[in-house]
Amino acid sequence: METIDLKSIPGYSSKKSYSHFDYRVSFRDVEEKVLNPCFVEHHGFFPLISNTLCHVRYRYGVKTLKTRDIAYAAHLDHRIYQYYALLWGRLYNARADFVGINDVAVAYRNGLRHTNISAAADAIDMIRSLDDALVITGDFTHFFDNLNHSYLQCAVRGFFDGGSLPKDHYRVLRNILHYSCWPISDLAYINGLPWIELNSDDPATYGSEAKKIRLKATRELNKLPRVLSSDLFKALKSSSVVLPWKNEAGTPRGIPQGLATSGVLANMYMFETDTAINEHVSAAGGKYIRYCDDFIIVVPAKRLDMACSILRLAQQVPDVELQPEKTKIHRVKNGRVEQLSFEAFASGEIEVMDPEAHPKQLISFLGFDFDGSYVRIRQSTSGRFFNRFYRSAYSIGRLADNPDKHPSKMRVTALYENYSPKGSIPVGKHLASDRKRYGNYHSYVCRAQKAFPNDPIDKHVSKIYRKINKATKRT
Repeated sequence: METIDLKSIPGYSSKKSYSHFDYRVSFRDVEEKVLNPCFVEHHGFFPLISNTLCHVRYRYGVKTLKTRDIAYAAHLDHRIYQYYALLWGRLYNARADFVGINDVAVAYRNGLRHTNISAAADAIDMIRSLDDALVITGDFTHFFDNLNHSYLQCAVRGFFDGGSLPKDHYRVLRNILHYSCWPISDLAYINGLPWIELNSDDPATYGSEAKKIRLKATRELNKLPRVLSSDLFKALKSSSVVLPWKNEAGTPRGIPQGLATSGVLANMYMFETDTAINEHVSAAGGKYIRYCDDFIIVVPAKRLDMACSILRLAQQVPDVELQPEKTKIHRVKNGRVEQLSFEAFASGEIEVMDPEAHPKQLISFLGFDFDGSYVRIRQSTSGRFFNRFYRSAYSIGRLADNPDKHPSKMRVTALYENYSPKGSIPVGKHLASDRKRYGNYHSYVCRAQKAFPNDPIDKHVSKIYRKINKATKRT
């Protein structure tokens, strides 16, 4: 196996900006400890700090709330997770290449230069290459929260010779499975900072003011060298720490989102299923791509029986269920997309659903919509961009309307940098991974347009200069 280039690890020489139970360290600061298996084997991990992120969406005039639980590790713990994620990722890549599924799981892969854009392009190119195609798209419900611990341990052991984990690897894995969390809300209260708990039944708790309060408290916490002193940590730990992996059913489930190891462990969990599905799809002359918990399966329509078998395989992932409302079956023929009945398809029949009840006949995957002829960026994605733009432009426009006040040159420049093609130029220094940081949404549009050269990816952005000039009262 090739020698690991530690400087390829993100933030090798830098320190994370967030505050935790220990002091900030770079990977370089603790490299000797992290690379010492004996140290890792006996290392005591701190609890994770947990938080719930929320995003308000409007669909068909209905306001919905999407939440996501994340947890982040103490600084030394994070560096350990980074290193072992790299080791496990190399083991996964070698095995995936050996069995021929290197292009199936495209998320959380070190050394594999796949993006959501390239993955979507591969899938749509396959659809276009078939005269008559069946397309299955879907994702798994609360994927990370439902991973079975016993199954995951067996899956990870399968990547090691003899099926046995070295003691240091076992220590890291066991701590991930039996993780503990300290809610950030408690830490805010302890430090005398206001906090509004998120409640999906109370709009006031996820409104703009509540978000500002939580954001301000988080920023104040991150200014501290440590979120708690050693004495306070010891005194309050037993009453504050929670164990999310324990559940009423008694079967340990779930791993935290936000750790450097979470992605590669999810890929290991899905390895056997990915292999089985890919064998069937390849035999049918199709393509299977999975990006974390989102997947797409493309097979010729004449292989209906094989497609039904493949769907059943996707439904048999241990303790992980498909989201019924997001699992869709489509047929693409003669440049048209038709949504099929899931129930009929599961029983081996093709039944086109009423187009009046389902007017938007689109295949959606990884931020792109395909109508059978053309590919576009999802409307919700471009909608979020323009919402942010209009909010920023509105504040500048109000100043321009006031004869006593004028928008500063800095604010106008920032508007162009953030929302026009000017900000899509590569900026900043090269990162350790030899990649450049790119500016804004237009950079994403340009990369997408390159992947889909003959498609109207997002025609609305062409008028952005006119919109900016109008907002800033420029002619």
